[in-house]
Formats: sequence, structure tokens, C-alpha cells
Amino acid sequence: MRTHRYTIIAVSLCVVIIVCGMARGEGRVTVIGVKESPFDYSKMSLGADVFGVESILKMTPRTKVELVESIDDSRLIVFHEQISADVFKAIFDDKTITAALTRILKRGGAIFFGATSWQTLKDLPASMREYFLSIRAFLPGPGHYKSASLFRGFANPAYSGHRLVNLPNRLTREGWPDGAHAVRYWAGFPGTVIPLLVDTDNPEKAVLLMQEKVLGKGRIFFSLSYSLTRRGQSAFFQNLVYLLYGKTPPASGASRSSRKEPTPLADAAAKGAVTHIATGKSDEFQLDGKLDDAVWKRANPLQLAQKYPDGGEVKKQTDARLAVVGDQLVLAVRAREPNLAGLKADIRTRDGELWKNDSIDMVFNVGTPQHPDLRQWIVSAAGTIFDAKRNNRDWNSGAKSAVGREAAAWTVELSIPLKDLFDGRETPPAFWVNLARHDQQTGEIALWIPTNHIPNPAKLGLVTPWTAEGFQKAVEKETKRAAAVNRRTGVVIWTVPPGTENLSPGTKPQPDQPAMESLSLRAPGRGHDSAVILITNFDNESNVFRVNHPKTITGPDEKPVPFEEVFTLYQGIPRLNSYQKIAFDPLVPIAPAQLVTIPGGETAMLWLDAKAPVTKGNYQTRLGMISITTLPKSLTREQWNALQGKTPPSETDIRVSLDVSGATLPDPIPVNTYTFGPYSQTGLVKEYADFARRFHITYLLARYPFGAITQGPTMSDNPSDYFDETMKILTTDGGKIIYSYNLLTEFDRFLRRNGFEGKMADPHWKKLFQEWMTHWMKALADNGVTQEQFYIQLQDEPHGEIIPPLVELAKLVKEHFPNAPTMVDIGSRTVREEIEALRPYVDLFIPVESRLTRWDTREEELAYYKKHGPFWTYQCSVRADVQSLTAYYRYRGVRDWLLGSDGVALFAFNSWRGDPWVQWDVISGTGFHDEGIVYPASDGPVPTMRIMEFRQGIEDFALLEMLRGKRNLPTREALRKRLHGTVLDPVLLLQGADPEETRQWRSKLLDVLEE
Repeated sequence: MRTHRYTIIAVSLCVVIIVCGMARGEGRVTVIGVKESPFDYSKMSLGADVFGVESILKMTPRTKVELVESIDDSRLIVFHEQISADVFKAIFDDKTITAALTRILKRGGAIFFGATSWQTLKDLPASMREYFLSIRAFLPGPGHYKSASLFRGFANPAYSGHRLVNLPNRLTREGWPDGAHAVRYWAGFPGTVIPLLVDTDNPEKAVLLMQEKVLGKGRIFFSLSYSLTRRGQSAFFQNLVYLLYGKTPPASGASRSSRKEPTPLADAAAKGAVTHIATGKSDEFQLDGKLDDAVWKRANPLQLAQKYPDGGEVKKQTDARLAVVGDQLVLAVRAREPNLAGLKADIRTRDGELWKNDSIDMVFNVGTPQHPDLRQWIVSAAGTIFDAKRNNRDWNSGAKSAVGREAAAWTVELSIPLKDLFDGRETPPAFWVNLARHDQQTGEIALWIPTNHIPNPAKLGLVTPWTAEGFQKAVEKETKRAAAVNRRTGVVIWTVPPGTENLSPGTKPQPDQPAMESLSLRAPGRGHDSAVILITNFDNESNVFRVNHPKTITGPDEKPVPFEEVFTLYQGIPRLNSYQKIAFDPLVPIAPAQLVTIPGGETAMLWLDAKAPVTKGNYQTRLGMISITTLPKSLTREQWNALQGKTPPSETDIRVSLDVSGATLPDPIPVNTYTFGPYSQTGLVKEYADFARRFHITYLLARYPFGAITQGPTMSDNPSDYFDETMKILTTDGGKIIYSYNLLTEFDRFLRRNGFEGKMADPHWKKLFQEWMTHWMKALADNGVTQEQFYIQLQDEPHGEIIPPLVELAKLVKEHFPNAPTMVDIGSRTVREEIEALRPYVDLFIPVESRLTRWDTREEELAYYKKHGPFWTYQCSVRADVQSLTAYYRYRGVRDWLLGSDGVALFAFNSWRGDPWVQWDVISGTGFHDEGIVYPASDGPVPTMRIMEFRQGIEDFALLEMLRGKRNLPTREALRKRLHGTVLDPVLLLQGADPEETRQWRSKLLDVLEE
């Protein structure tokens, strides 16, 4: 049909469109302005035709035909968020396209306009305004666009009976926990426009406007909520699709077919999405950067032609080739470059920030799409190599590189040992990969597979070194394996080590996975260990389990110990993460009912956490996994009597053993840690402080007493304005705090808010600051807070023009309050001269870890901090929820111990904006996410698997220090040399990033400490 349309388009475009409109199936959705639609329309049996910004701005005759056809086959057109006025001009200037828009409205379809900006509304083309005038529809302008703080929109109570806000989801406050998050709202619209979604606390703030009966049957929507368009399964769009197409999403647990074991090789083969790469003998390749080897003549070129992140065309051509040669995977890249003299290649240290140089970036997933296992290599134009395994940059492979220059291009060859790529396993039939070029002259990133994040396991291409016949056999083998899993019935209870990545409700055991009968844990006295229990339900119907355990456990010498004193049972809660994948993360206590519901075809996760008593020995208990769903619905008295004292036939009995080492951790652990807050949002300050101590968090976040600054400005002399009930709780029993983030700029802002008009750090400013800080320091002293209990963060990651006034402030603090401990965190933009200017007035530097592990100047800078110490290090990721449990969280303790630091900090971890359980600030692209290392609850914080692993890492730090003391060695470096090359070598441990190897390393360390 489509070929026929293209054939006759030259004859009469208008006639063709009319005919096509009459023959349409209306099973499509037209999406404009993105490369890929976040909402998965396929789950509602609809196809989505997506037209990116570049394809609209550079519209070819064929693109125009496809767009008009899509509109005529659709009942919904979605203009995505932040579409520029140029795109609207290209659409509404074209009479053929606007005629299609008219037809979709006349037949009862809808046009949805996503969140926009004031500037776009101001610049809307005249053609768009004329079109809306012609169809007698309202078009908002900049005067209707209002700012606000973050709020959530729900169904307007005045229109609660509207089908759009009730079916299949109720978009009310009670029925729609996600809500429509926004920081803008519509105002001043005419009465013919319905404010469909509003802030229920203030209905004057309209998040989404709806116009009905446009051209008789049509609807037009204007949204200012980003969360509506960024969710893979948006409740609003489910309702909209239901309204327009009569289609609803599949009910959870209704059909096993939607949850079958995936067959990614077969799926890719069926779509023709498999790229065959070359193979050859070792003598067919020479690592010299010249790209003239025999193997490259047989390799398929991979074009890096997609522009990051929107998928537009890049300015320079880059083609790559992959091959397996002998025991190596080799890469060849030719990067066109007319200005070779302008290449940036000044980073010459391995594992440096090579993405800041002209470089080639390669990401591998040697796991599966559901359970990624990432490797990454970057090669600069100078041949410098960066490599990382599961985000662990301390891991080094045996990769080698060579670079070359041609007339108008630079070339790279990279050779990677297959044993490093696949951890010594046999080369699989296929693996997932993506390639990128970082071009410093244009600022562009060229991609093979479009993605908005590198590395992103959800956006990789499938390649195979196998022959077509061999690959087909692998597909058949995978299909048989998946069929074996899909044929399984009943429930399988199994386990994996804590720290295993990407566990989700879709995680399945191997076909021959044995039933779990026991769990063995080991920990130092006062230390911790954990175990993961996975319960996979292969049946169609949901199953409910009760996790039964004795009230006491058996301790050494057969003495009973209360179960709750040693063990805590949690259930893993799945959430959508930054990669748009469902994964377990929060851990919610399952007491008191201890019930676990497992939908048909899915997997539930339990987390058994143990805190070891001080007394050495073995502690034993049992967990009874009782399926209350399959117990008989009625029992005779004889049957009941027969069951007394026996294990019911539906119960699985798991033996649990905790071995407590003779090595006992000190209490508290002498490691400075900081990663907590914002507990003040919940009012449960004491609960958060107690929780932090249990997880070895020694410093908690405190806010400066800026509320003591009043109009004038004047400084309050009321002690409670400087030290309130929250501060009393945080500093009780020696509790420690860090005042953060920006003393200088925040003090200045509060002064100006209260009437100050002078210059920052002028004499009047300094006088006010000294008066304010005098009251503050006195309040701390009067409440018994010592200088060992707090730090004052002068400024967050200071650099550039803020340095001179910051030095003045720091000098003022130390002149008048010499005992007030000060702190500054050093980010990537701060230079050495700026650090040196601050050094006389700063008691603690906390540099970002990468400066000490990956920068070219790392050894020199590390020596500087050691000389002027103390120092901590920090890491800060706005995608903290997808960082490796082992490499990023567990190994922080070992890495900082190796660096010689005095503390470990994690920043950007509880950036709650709204409700972190249900809302994300940014669904795609860059920005902050609500991925707190803990989650709020009514009686205190809920932990995550990430904080569990972070806690283990802090204990690793302490255990290494205990070993240093046992060996009577003066420095960590001395112990490190003693451990070099042994099973306890922490450097070798970091290279593996394997959860099971990490457990074995900890156990061997405890053995040595017990000797």
C-alpha cells in the first residue's frame, strides 16, 4: 500500500492523501519532536510513527508524505516537549500538513502539545496563529505562561466525571500517585477551555488545558508537565489512548505471554538487527593504526552518523569496523578530520577523562538486555586508553592501541583480549555494543546507536562474530532454553550474592537452577552480612507467601537469642531507574505480617540482613516459606491434627547460618562518612539520625541558621534561632554535622533578601557576618557542641570569580573564630592556585575522587592533600540509582583506604524534589533524579540495596585498618605492599568488581584477623 502511494504521489499529492485518508486504519500514533517516544504505545497494540526535529526541519518530499500518511492513520498527534518555533513553522506553513491536521480533528482525533517555554510561545509562527484562528481554537501565548515552584497536578475536581480522567486510571489525588509534576502553569485562558489537570491545593494553577468539540469532534491539549510525556507507561496517556482508540494496557498478571523469558537473539534476528563482524587469524592483523590489514577488507563498516543526543546528522564522517582475530577483539576507526592540527589529545594518563579529548568511545554489554554487564573502552587521538568494568575505572584490561594520521583523517586501532572482555568465558554468539566519537572541535558526539547517555545498556547494537549458520544455531539454542523456562510451573526459590546487578521482577533462574536449601553468612563482631532470596512464580496466578521464622535463634552454646536482634527481613521494591528499566532498589521491612505477593510469571526479592553480635560463634535459624495461596481451603479435624508439629506440604524450609568472627569492629567505626538528608522534610529527625548511625554514617546534613537574619538587616539574639530542636537531636550523644552547602553565597543572599544593598565582603557586610556568626558559635558552645562535632562548608565546589570573596570570608572566620572547623569540597573545575589560596583557612578538603584516581596530576595532588591533611574524597552522580552496587558503592571504602583518606562522602544522593517514591524530576536526558540512597517512610527512612553495599564498604575500610594494626605496620602503604599479589590484595579485588569474589575476599580477611 505504501509503495503504491509513493508511486502516484508525483501525479497528485492532494488526491492521494484524500484516498489514503478514506482507507486509513487509525492504528497509529504520530509523535513529533523526539527520536524515540518514551511512552510505549506497542503495549497498547498501537504503532508509533516518530518524526525527529531534524527530519521536520530538513523535510524531504518523502518525509512529508510519510508524515501526512501517519496523521491520516492516527487518532492522536503528540507534539513532544520543548519543540522550537522553527518546527511549528515547518508544520503549519505547509497547507498539505495542516489539511491532515484538520481531518484528524474532524473525525474525533486529538492533538497534544507538550511542555513548552515562554520564548517559544512568544516566537510561534504567524501560520500557526492563523490556523488556530481558522479552526476557532484557543492558542496560548506568553501571557498565559506563569512560573511557580514544583507542584503536582491532578484531575480538576470540577471535571472528575470526565472519562479521560477516570478510565482506565483514576487521575485524582487518591488514584494517581504519580501526578503531573510541573513548575509552570496556565492562567488567563477563556472559559471555553477546560483546565483538566490542576494543582488541587490551588485550582487556579492549570497544568493541562483541554479544548473539546474542535471542528465538531476534535480535542486539543496544552500541557506544562514534563512528567506526562517522559514515562514509559504514563497513566495520562493510557487514558488518552483508551478514550481515542478504545485500547487499554494489559492487566498485570492477566497473561503469562507478556512475561515470558525473553529471547533477545531471536528477536533481533527476526528484526534483522544483527550486524556480522569479521573474523580472522592473528597474522591477518597488525596493531599499527594503518587500517590496511586483510581482516578490515572483510569487515562491515559501522557508520557513526547519529548526533548525540537528538539523532541529527553530524558534520564529519566516522566509520568503524570490528573483528575477532585469534584471542583478541579488534577495532578500527577512521575519523574524518580536515583540521588535524586542531586535534585535542593532551590527556596522556591511562583512565583519564578522555571524553574531553578527541576520542573513540566503545561500550560493551556482555550480559543480556535485562541483566547488563558493561565494559567500556575509550581511546584518544594520542592512543591513550581508558577502560572500566561495571563502572569500575580502577579495573585495567590488557588492551593496546595504535593511532595514525591520513590526509584528512585520524585513525585508531584497539586490541582487547577476549578473556578481559568476557571474563575468561567462551566468546558468546553475540554481544551488545555501541560506538561514539567525541569531536572537540565541533563539540559533537557521533553515535552508531542513538542514545542520550553513554554508556546506556538500553541503547546498544547487537553484533556477532559467528557465521550465519552458527548464529542461527545459537538462536535455536536460546529459543529452546527460553521455552524450557517458560514451561516451568510452580515456584522456585533461589539466591544470588548481594551486589548482583539489575535484579528485577523479570529476573529468572536457569532452567536447571536447584532449589535453595540453606544460606551461609559471615561477619565480624558488630559487623554485617546479607543474603538475597529470590522467589520466581512460574504459574499464571499470583502466589502469596508468608515468611515464617522462630522467635529466637540458636546461638553459641545453644543459648537462645531473639531473632530481631540479629536478623531483619526486607522485601525489594521495583522502581523505574534512570535507564528506564525496572529494577529492585528500596528495601522495605516485611514485618509484621511478613507476606510476599508474587504475580504470575514474575520474581520477588527478599533481603535478609544480619548484624553480628559481639560474641564469637555460630548462630542458626530457619526461614519457612509458606505458600498460603496453595494451602487447603478447608481442613477436617483429622487433617488438622495430622499436620500438627509437621511441616506443611507447601512450606519450603531454608536453614540460615551466621558465622560471627572473633574479629570485632569498634563502636563506632572510626571512619568519617557523610551522605545524609534531607530528613527535615519529614519531621522524623531522630529516626533519621538513629538510622544513619546504624549504617555507619557519622556526619549528617545541617542547615545554616539564616533564619536569624531579619529585616534591616539585623541579627537576632535569640539562641533558638541559631540552635533549634533539630540541631539538639542531631548533636545528641556526640552526633556530628556538616553545615552546607554555601556559606558565602547563601549568607549574601539572605542579607539582600532582608534589605542589604552593599557589596559582598565590604566592611558593613563583614560586620553583619561577624555579629551573626558570634551568636551562632555561642549557641553551639552553650549547647555543648564541640569543634570535633561539626564542619562549616564555606562553598560548594568553589572556582573562578567566587574565590577572592571566599578567601576574604574564610580569613574572617579564622581571624575571629579560629576554632570553627571549615571545609571545602573541590570539584573538577577548581585549579591548584585556587586550592592554595584557600588552604590557610580550610581545615578539611574533600576533593572529588576522580582528581586523585584518574587525572594526570593525581599523584601530585594526592601527595598535596596527604601533606596538608586531613582529607576525604567524594563522588557525586545524578544517576546514582544505576551506579554499580559493587564498584561504586561497596568499593568506596577500599578505594579511600588505598588513597589514604580520612573519610568517605557521597553527594547528590537525597535530592528529593516532591515524593521520591513516585516522582522523577528528569525522566530522560541530563539533570537530577530522585534516586535517594534512602527513601522516606512514616516511621523513618527505608534503606536501599545501595546503602547496604556502602555500609559493607565502610566496614571493609575498618577491617583493613584492623589488619594494619594487627601486623603492627605504620602506614596503609606498608600493609598494601605486604598484601601485594596475595588473595587479600585490595588492588586486585577492585579490578574484578565481582560480588561473589568480594564475599570470598571479606571471608579470607576475617580468617587472617582471627589468626
